[in-house]
Amino acid sequence: MYEPHTFVLERGPDGAVVEAFTPDFFLPGANLYLELTTQRSGLGAKKRRKVREVQERHGIVVVLHERRHFERLRRLYP
Repeated sequence: MYEPHTFVLERGPDGAVVEAFTPDFFLPGANLYLELTTQRSGLGAKKRRKVREVQERHGIVVVLHERRHFERLRRLYP
């Protein structure tokens, strides 16, 4: 069972969370988080930035799979 973990990226002056990131899955055997997205690529820049920031700030590994990865798998395994 996966208990989602939210990583804080930014807090406001009052300490409230302004920006955070919650990966979709955690793979304990590989000690990594997995994030899946099928949103338009133009919107993916924000998610890629969050993935980069959470990796740098919290020292975790996050693998991001985007729409193009799903499309490739769909072509390989119809």
